[in-house]
Amino acid sequence: MESTEFCPRPLTRQDAAALVGILAVLEGQVTSGNVQPEAVERLRSRMADDGLLTGDAAEHDVPATLDALKQRVRFALGE
Repeated sequence: MESTEFCPRPLTRQDAAALVGILAVLEGQVTSGNVQPEAVERLRSRMADDGLLTGDAAEHDVPATLDALKQRVRFALGE
């Protein structure tokens, strides 16, 4: 799926705001090293499968990708 393709059904503002918060908490936990390396690797693998993360990514790429996703959801909210 291309990143410019829109979803057929939009999220509610409440769901989008909740996702921003969840992404922020997850990003902070990964950055501070509070997430098990195996879980970070699963996140990295999922992000790669979804086309959000490409190539050989270092661990710091997971928080950066979470932040970028969070910013896109904020944009969708009109922030």
